[in-house]
Amino acid sequence: MKSTAIRMSKMLIKIVDESIVPSLALVFSKIGGIMIGIIIFDLDFEIVKTINSNVFPYELRFNSFNGLISVNTLSNILMLIVPLIGFYISIYKMNNFQDSRLTPSKIIKIADKDRLSSIEKSEDVYIKAIVWLCYSWLAIILTTISVLKVESHVWTAVLSVIFGIISTLILVKNLEIDYTKNK
Repeated sequence: MKSTAIRMSKMLIKIVDESIVPSLALVFSKIGGIMIGIIIFDLDFEIVKTINSNVFPYELRFNSFNGLISVNTLSNILMLIVPLIGFYISIYKMNNFQDSRLTPSKIIKIADKDRLSSIEKSEDVYIKAIVWLCYSWLAIILTTISVLKVESHVWTAVLSVIFGIISTLILVKNLEIDYTKNK
């Protein structure tokens, strides 16, 4: 019983460790998308102190509603793309460098390329993929909220949900492959 608790504690620590980079990537992609949108669309804006919010005491106000929608759409897309890239890198590692999927011939090829350090334990690869996918779904939820508040184009939410479903199905398929292989 005690070893199970220790194992769960170690796994929780791994999950928290693996969550740091995706969370920062999500925040910086949103901020970067806003900055890129302001530059690309050459928008005028002002920074205004808000009365209603304790979390964000300042907000950006654009001089045009179309400017707000354009910047939000671009930043939402960037905020979605970044965690999806992290997720698909994890899927690539899962299929090519996961210890339980490697055959002797693959190990030799990896060794010939001097990439043995790229081999990862199944548990680690799955934790990374699940964390990146969770942050992708967080981006999808934030994008959908933005659309519901009429601050972004509807197609961004539709496209993000489609990518989220496809990505989730890819992870489930990989879990199924490993589960049936280890049975």
